[in-house]
Amino acid sequence: MKALIISDKQEIIDFSSKFLRENGYDIIVYRWLLKAIDNIEEIQPDLIILSAAEYPRHWKTLASFVKSGIGGNNVQIYLYDPDSLSDEEKQKAVELGIKDYITSLNTKNFEKIILSNNNKTSFSQDTQNLLCRIIFTNPVTRKFLFGTAVFDDQTKIYLCSLQDFADLQPQMIIKYVSIYDHNNQISVFTAKILEIKNDDLSENTQKLIKIEPMDYYEKN
Repeated sequence: MKALIISDKQEIIDFSSKFLRENGYDIIVYRWLLKAIDNIEEIQPDLIILSAAEYPRHWKTLASFVKSGIGGNNVQIYLYDPDSLSDEEKQKAVELGIKDYITSLNTKNFEKIILSNNNKTSFSQDTQNLLCRIIFTNPVTRKFLFGTAVFDDQTKIYLCSLQDFADLQPQMIIKYVSIYDHNNQISVFTAKILEIKNDDLSENTQKLIKIEPMDYYEKN
């Protein structure tokens, strides 16, 4: 899948590129919106992240091109504007087929984008990265931990986003991990924590945790 990011602000480019690349997207960045319009037919993106605040008039032109079918079929466009859109702009966005708009760069917002775009493709078997819900018991504190996880079908590893991560350490073994997929089917397995890293760009205190399934108790 291809994601087109249109912005001249490095923080938008960095956050969007990092998150989407980790979720299986090939990234194309344009700092000039009109140049992106010139190449939209060739790019044929699946997803567009467009900084509406930087291009308050021209984002409508790009959306019109995409809606006409020039940019591809069923392209999902998300507008980014930290100040939110006016009611008039929101109505225009609806008319132009904008999927949604976001006002902050954080993991939660982008997880919704990934989930929505995966739903667009009906979670086909060719989709390598699917957003799931994850639940497991912290082996130290014995508290239930909840979050989201993305499964990479190539590496067979889950990348998990959790807000409560007290006492978790790399190489730690988690005895029971429950994963609920897009159809609410469940898989239960023992897993090893491979890596823990800060999600520094998230609004909330979060960590991203890579876990590797070991022995399955139940597999959908």
